[in-house]
Amino acid sequence: GVHAVGQIISAKLMLLGGERVDGHEAVDGDDVDTAPTLAALNEELARRCDDVRVLGIARVTNKFCAHTGCTSREYEYLIPAYCLRPPDPAILKTDVDIGRAITQEAREGDRPLSKEEVERVNAALSILQGTHNFHNFTDAKGPNGPMDKSMQRFIISARVGPQRCMDGVNYVSLLYHGQSFMLHQIRKMTTMVAAAASSAIDNFTLENGAPGNGAPGNGDVSAEESAGHLTTAARTAILYALSKTRVVGIPKAPSCALVLRRCWYKAYEKKKPEGRASLDFADVEAERSTFVEE
Repeated sequence: GVHAVGQIISAKLMLLGGERVDGHEAVDGDDVDTAPTLAALNEELARRCDDVRVLGIARVTNKFCAHTGCTSREYEYLIPAYCLRPPDPAILKTDVDIGRAITQEAREGDRPLSKEEVERVNAALSILQGTHNFHNFTDAKGPNGPMDKSMQRFIISARVGPQRCMDGVNYVSLLYHGQSFMLHQIRKMTTMVAAAASSAIDNFTLENGAPGNGAPGNGDVSAEESAGHLTTAARTAILYALSKTRVVGIPKAPSCALVLRRCWYKAYEKKKPEGRASLDFADVEAERSTFVEE
């Protein structure tokens, strides 16, 4: 399964306490102070499992369902910064493959991504945005092959998030926001982005030897505009993998770095009664980040 720091569940609870935050008598559970219940839940969880924690509680409508009401989800993949940059030419030699070169560079000196390097990663991520056939990015296969509509997904945004240093290693947050994702889709997208940003696929060519020929477009933005600092070969490789008629074997990035960051309830937020709390839980964002790093 996927790790999560933004998972939302719906449940019927009898809250502890029972007094409103403003001191008046509680009416049908609205505005009741949830702090005692939150503390009791986490105290019980701490005795059973350190990996599960409740970050917030919000009152919802009686018919609300956390599973079916979710309109989109945002996932975060934490990847070492050195995986997203080309290895030092002084390290990369003809008898050393790029994977070994990147590993050697990581040992000899790690650093955060520069502004230009972040732009290159964002350029690769931007190509994945919009509606595409992601049949090459999942192990699940549609009944009609690559052309099957079940292979289509809409990526709302894909971008570089904050960088952070943990245990002496610099990590980059890759944020994927979409309506839904297929099995292993994010892990394979991350591999493709890392390969493009690190120039690991600069020798890529299509079957006919013409880079970019026959590759799908990228919505209203031209491939050149969306690619930014990407090489033509790297841009072509991503577009090639998004082509309906192509079949490409893409490795999966490790699952341990993938985290469900947030669930979005756009329809509920529009229709929720006035005064009900939002389900974005923005007030616990600091706790989310701390929990991830723990």
